[in-house]
Amino acid sequence: MSGVEGLSLSVELRCRAFHSDVRAARPAGSSELGAAPVSSLVRVSRSYAAVELAIAALVGPEARLSGLTTLATLQGFRVSEVAAGARLVWEAAAADRSVPLAFSDLELWHAAGLGPGSTLCAIHDGQEKLVGGFAVQRWPSRALPGHCILRLERLGESIPEGAEPATVGAVLALARRTSRVLRVVAELHDRDAARRDRIAGALRAAAFYRKDQVRMYV
Repeated sequence: MSGVEGLSLSVELRCRAFHSDVRAARPAGSSELGAAPVSSLVRVSRSYAAVELAIAALVGPEARLSGLTTLATLQGFRVSEVAAGARLVWEAAAADRSVPLAFSDLELWHAAGLGPGSTLCAIHDGQEKLVGGFAVQRWPSRALPGHCILRLERLGESIPEGAEPATVGAVLALARRTSRVLRVVAELHDRDAARRDRIAGALRAAAFYRKDQVRMYV
């Protein structure tokens, strides 16, 4: 698939390991069919004026970034959970290294009231270079109060080739250590058909399956 269709299609898969017979809805005020503009895929500069200078000071080439907990290491890639207190620094580091995080991956998305809280994950290669990242959102379940659905929105461009198995392994590790998870949902949204296929293949290998009804961005 290419062209406009490649930009608009979002394939949604769920993991059987966390599937529940109860279909959880999105929180009030959100839409399962809500459309987000493709322009939100581009990196957005941080608007946290109070911490801009502190971030700039920590993101230099020699900066030693901390606040990581390893979730999975596979095929030469390491995926780590970013501590909440270090998130802005890591988001800035990703922008500095041209990692194309989606707008919905940023803390600004939650701070602006556009989505729920999330966990940022960073991807490093075998040379310990920051090469990718993604966020896992925690949507509260209205059907089962106290439970949640983990969702990856706009998964694609920020996952480097070869890191797909480590990415999926990290998501499952995060799900296992998060209490009361009903299911995990991954939404593929990428211009590159080959990259979509690679990520979908890694998801299916981990027992994810395609939903009958896909979400469309038009």
